[in-house]
Amino acid sequence: MVLRVHEQQRVIDHVQSIMKSYDNAELIMGELLSLGFLRVSSSPDPYAMEHDGLELYLRIRLNSGMSVAGYDLLTFDELCEEMGGE
Repeated sequence: MVLRVHEQQRVIDHVQSIMKSYDNAELIMGELLSLGFLRVSSSPDPYAMEHDGLELYLRIRLNSGMSVAGYDLLTFDELCEEMGGE
């Protein structure tokens, strides 16, 4: 698969903008779904989404009131490095 680096960067910028604009997890999830992100059910992270086509993984941390406390947006390569892969 050929990774579209410019499109990947455009979506990274858009996700960062969304995360700065909202703190409500439901609104954020809806926006991310519209960008092509899907929930990852097999992830150890309770709120994880990925965009297979652009090789992006998003981990969202929530406060008890379901507002966003933070997030990590990683490329699949960065995720693999984090998990100890090559």
